[in-house]
Amino acid sequence: MERLASITVGLLLLSACAPPAAYFGKIEPPEEAVLRVGNGADPASLDPHRAPGSVEEQILINLFEGLTEYDPVTLEPIPAVAEAWEVDARAMRFRFHLRRAARWSTGRPVTAWDFVYSWRRALAPETASPNAYLLYYIKNAEAYNTGKLKVRDRRTGRFLRDEFGRDLLLTAEEADRIRRGEGSDAEPRLQRLRRRLEGFVWEAVSLRAEDVGVRALDEHTLEVETEVPTAFFLKLTSLGIYRPVPREAVERHGRAWTRPEHIVSNGPFRLVEFTPGRRVVLEKNPLYWDAARVRLERVIFYPYDEATTLLNLYKGGEVDVLVSGLLPPYALRLLRRTRDYVSGPYLLSYFLLVNVRRPPLDDGRVRRALALAIDRERLCRRLLAAGQQPLGAFTPSDFHGLYPRPKGVAYDPEQARRLLAAAGYPEGRGLRLRYLYNAGALHAQIAEALQAEWRRVFPQIRIELIAQEWQVYLETVRLGDFDLARRSFSADFSDPASFLDSMLSTSPNNPTGWRNPDYDRLVQQANAEPDARRRMALLARAEHVLLEDMPIIPIYSSVASFLRKPYVRGWHANILDRHPLKFVVVERTATAFDLQAVTRAR
Repeated sequence: MERLASITVGLLLLSACAPPAAYFGKIEPPEEAVLRVGNGADPASLDPHRAPGSVEEQILINLFEGLTEYDPVTLEPIPAVAEAWEVDARAMRFRFHLRRAARWSTGRPVTAWDFVYSWRRALAPETASPNAYLLYYIKNAEAYNTGKLKVRDRRTGRFLRDEFGRDLLLTAEEADRIRRGEGSDAEPRLQRLRRRLEGFVWEAVSLRAEDVGVRALDEHTLEVETEVPTAFFLKLTSLGIYRPVPREAVERHGRAWTRPEHIVSNGPFRLVEFTPGRRVVLEKNPLYWDAARVRLERVIFYPYDEATTLLNLYKGGEVDVLVSGLLPPYALRLLRRTRDYVSGPYLLSYFLLVNVRRPPLDDGRVRRALALAIDRERLCRRLLAAGQQPLGAFTPSDFHGLYPRPKGVAYDPEQARRLLAAAGYPEGRGLRLRYLYNAGALHAQIAEALQAEWRRVFPQIRIELIAQEWQVYLETVRLGDFDLARRSFSADFSDPASFLDSMLSTSPNNPTGWRNPDYDRLVQQANAEPDARRRMALLARAEHVLLEDMPIIPIYSSVASFLRKPYVRGWHANILDRHPLKFVVVERTATAFDLQAVTRAR
């Protein structure tokens, strides 16, 4: 009954609410070659090296172009600034040949030096890039970004390797303590490092930007050396963090370089307006090397995360696409019956971050009890209507049968009660937790559903729900000021490592306070393993460690589901939900969206 009431109220809202033109200001008319996108929240940054997530990535991949671009359907890397490349037999050295026709929006050629500067900048500690870890596959990138020290044999001048074949890295504190002979049996990493260094006359050295494994052989040839064999490296070069930025604009304007009056870009579009809370406007870049392929003249992103308002804009013909994650849950069952609704597989996990630094969540029994008390099948069946699937693990796919994904946590209320009672909170008595989420209809409803799930199993538990706007939420999570925080993570590339790397102790995407050396070691060993099957088995073992400790609570795996007008061509459902707009065409000949017809059909 409760869900039917929600749907009824939602349909009344859809009928009664006028599109909020006053909120958005001028709404662009439905002209040919203009695409209008409902994109959710304001972008936190339009700097590729400082942008935190998918809201920003959807805009940035159309302003800046990397060595490779996403194929709009398969998402396999296709030539972009690099027109060709070679890879050595071990997949550790990559040589890219850049197009001489590639230009910045000022007319200056895009050179190999631009990529050297950009990747060094992204890794510079002062940049504080939230996605710098995605560059750690490059030789010496992690050491430079984190300030860790490499260990060199003073007699031979060679750097020492760890047990995975990677250059050995120490923190400054570890190096000092090993020299002083400190460390107990309770510190296994320090003991392993000391044994590794026995018999060597060694020194620990810090690295500079110039030591990172990327160099320009000439203006149009870029060479990259990876830390270990990295057969999937070409998939990485399409990511936003790998896309170049213009040194002259960055150095002249500082953090203001991304303002429309200062920005310089090299992609198919250029930024002409960014009015926070209203819209982001891109126009076709006439100096783009492949401008003849680009059919859109203008793209407007409307940054508003209130789902009903966006759906009204779409229904009124004022928005052409509503991106994934913005469809109101109450209307999904109806929307799925329209021709505008598009869905497909999507590598995204929805889960909760657990702050293991805070009692009582520092107790693994409490974390596991909370996870066992969630009936994920009921949540997906009653609340989520886009095809989401219950998920007890972190990775949402078996990657075509190649990955032996752990089964993970399941619904077991009796075991949950026993664990919580053993931890000192029978029936949840005395247990008070704060659940943080970013504002939005779907996240609010999931938060309320989880609160009800926990109360059903633990009648005396108290869960306070706290909603924050996107950018405030991001900062709160970064500071670790939460007990539980909702999170969704979409793969940066099609591989389990894209998920598992995010929970390494060095990853800025891991604000839980959880550190497990066995997990770090297994992931690092897997990333250094050239045999595909052995690599996947190591990653699966790492995920098992993660799920045993439970610093995250998996909820469901998602699908890409969005609304797209029939006249929009080239915006495809794909597993990473990436949409390079150079392949999108608007042909305004189809009829309007007709939700009323669907309602009558019921």
